[in-house]
Amino acid sequence: MVLKHLQGKFERKFVELVYGETGADLVEYALILALVVVVAIFVLTTLGERIVAMFEEIVGALGG
Repeated sequence: MVLKHLQGKFERKFVELVYGETGADLVEYALILALVVVVAIFVLTTLGERIVAMFEEIVGALGG
């Protein structure tokens, strides 16, 4: 009985999340997050070697 009640509650919340405005907001946030991840990966792969060289230069200057 309790399990059936919880299942119904979960189903209603899921449908509300997917089809309601909250679901749209969630999708927008997910798209923004995906864009940030793609940009971060691009920057790190493009500038990665320069960043490593800069840190090595700093470590060398500090006597490491």
